[in-house]
Formats: sequence, C-alpha cells, structure tokens
Amino acid sequence: MGAKKVVFILTFVLVFARPYLSIAQKRVNHIEEKLGIELSLSGGIGYSYFAYKKDKLSDNFRTPEFRFGIAASKKIVGKLFIKSGFHFGIKLEKNPKYYTYANGTSGIFLVAFTNNFALVDLDRMVSRSNHPFIEIPIIFQYNFNKIGLKTGVNLRAFLQANSTDNFSSGDFLSNKSEAGLLSGFSFKLNKKITIGADYYWGVTNLFKAVYVYGSPPTSSIDVSIHNNFAQLSFEYTLGNK
Repeated sequence: MGAKKVVFILTFVLVFARPYLSIAQKRVNHIEEKLGIELSLSGGIGYSYFAYKKDKLSDNFRTPEFRFGIAASKKIVGKLFIKSGFHFGIKLEKNPKYYTYANGTSGIFLVAFTNNFALVDLDRMVSRSNHPFIEIPIIFQYNFNKIGLKTGVNLRAFLQANSTDNFSSGDFLSNKSEAGLLSGFSFKLNKKITIGADYYWGVTNLFKAVYVYGSPPTSSIDVSIHNNFAQLSFEYTLGNK
C-alpha cells in the first residue's frame, strides 16, 4: 500500500470518526462527573520471570509481556487516590534453551541438553505457548505534584494457551489464577499523559515439584514457582478534567 493511500485512509477515518469521537468524549465527561472518577486508557510493557521459593535454578526464564486496558481513579482524601481497572495482556513465548525436538522412526521426540529436567520442564513451559491473561489491579496512590507513589495488589487470571507443539502436558499457567503485591511510581508528563514503572511480587504458588536427576539419580531439587513482573507503564486520560 502506497503512502498516498495510507494518508487518504487516515484522513477519511479522522474526518468521519470525528463526530463520534466528540460524542464519546461527552459521554466520558458525563460518567466522570456523575461518579466522581477519572477514566484513562492504561497499559504496560516489560517482562515477567519465575521466582523460586525453594531451591533456586540457574535460569529465571524471563519472557516479554504486555498489557492494555482501562483504568479508573477516585480521590479518597487530599492527594490520596484509589485506582483500579481491567487489563488484557499476553506473556509471550521465547526460544527454547534446554531442549529441542527431533524426528525419529516412531515420530517426534524431545532431546534434552541437560539431565536437570526441572530446567527442561520450565523451558517448555515458556517456549511452547503465548499465555494470554486478564487482570485487575487495586492500587492506592499518593501524588506529590507530578510524581505519584503507588502500592496495592494485582489479581491475574491466565487464559487457555494454544501450544505450538503436540506435547500438551506440563502447562501450569493455563487457566490458573494468581495474586500478588504491586508497587511503583508514576510521572505526569502533561494533562493527558502519565508514564511510570510497576513491579509485581507474586504470592501464589503456581507450580511445585521435586525433581531427581543424575545418572544414576543422586541429586534432587525442590522447585516452587511464583511469577514476578516488571513493566514500564503509561496512562492516557480520557476526560477533560
């Protein structure tokens, strides 16, 4: 598609969508005034990784993730606000590090690069599927002029993931819910745009297993997995306050 066509399409959309955007803006202003809240589009991009509460492994299996949704903020008293919202996001898959698949006479089989199958199982967990999720944060934020400090909880539910291979076992994230502590800060660039950073400590035990490895088996590792994430965040205020 040429540049002239792109410009024409964008111009067409903006011209014909403008009256509807104006109606939507008035509707947002009415909701905010009636409920005493501030609505905004919100999102974030960063990475999530596994934290170990028992024996630690040599890899935290960090993968990219992003989220996007809508948020609402309401003043409690003075400069203290309560904020919540609804996000949809995806924890993206990564390339496998500790295994690969090979074709044999009896079909496809797994080839492990280590005898520590805790590493292999967790690697398969993050390299076979993108994991979609929905989440609801509940945050208290205190604003110092343009800077805001926030803390609260985050509730996340992973949806069913579609595996990219024929080995469907071992997916301990699909259809699992988790909760954890959320903290961070924000900086208001202007009346409409706010940026910041969030860090999440998961408290839900998502996966627990004891692995015995070696030849002959002489070592064991007790794995207990929690999910953590760090993200750069943004908000775009919808109303005209």
